[in-house]
Amino acid sequence: MRVVLEVNVFKLLEDLAKNKDDAFKSILDEVKAVALNSDADLIDLLRQKFAEKQVRLSRYYGSFRDSDDDVVKRLRDESGSAIDRAMEIVRNRVDQYGVSEPSIQKQGARRIIVELPE
Repeated sequence: MRVVLEVNVFKLLEDLAKNKDDAFKSILDEVKAVALNSDADLIDLLRQKFAEKQVRLSRYYGSFRDSDDDVVKRLRDESGSAIDRAMEIVRNRVDQYGVSEPSIQKQGARRIIVELPE
């Protein structure tokens, strides 16, 4: 059996933001619309949309003194950590049933592939 799971990085980006106003929600909606038809990195899309609107990422993520590069690095760290936690949860749940030789691996920036033998 092969299952592909996708970590909801979009929801993570939404939850990490502070001071969510209409401008922020508008930008997130644009990112979501582009991401549905693309495998592009969500954080890169977010950065691009913020730049198009001439809004600094630090307005919603981090502190005023943070550069966009600092914010992007922090968001990538959080995203990677969330995917690693999701993989660990899946691994623990599969292991509890004693499945021999499961294959659980990361695919791209937000997917996890789980393969279980018959």
